[in-house]
Amino acid sequence: MIRLGSLLLVAAAACGGTSSAPPPVEPVEAPGPASAAPPDPAPAEQTEADRAALIAAGEAYARESHPEMDLEVQFHAIEGDFALLLVIPSDEELESALLFMKREGGTWRGVHLSTALVCEALTAEGAPESLCERL
Repeated sequence: MIRLGSLLLVAAAACGGTSSAPPPVEPVEAPGPASAAPPDPAPAEQTEADRAALIAAGEAYARESHPEMDLEVQFHAIEGDFALLLVIPSDEELESALLFMKREGGTWRGVHLSTALVCEALTAEGAPESLCERL
């Protein structure tokens, strides 16, 4: 006659044993509506404010460099504390130029304004080389 204990040992051995099996995975609740909330809009507002400050500083620098010229300044690229702006004169016979800007102490300042801005001018000021790819 087979004993019940022996039958349980045979069944446990056939299933891979009881001590080597990992414990079952506990179910996890799905995220609720709070996790689906939109991100805080404050960072976007700060980005827009910073971009406006960058453009204003670029306009001031370009107008100081060329007070006789009517011009428009547009955003081109930014990486960290370095930015490139496009300076477009209203006189269509004049070439557009790139304005290299650097943020120091939270304030943007013009560094170079040129129709032929070269990468060495940017990297000499500490700009990342990846910004050169946007020239």
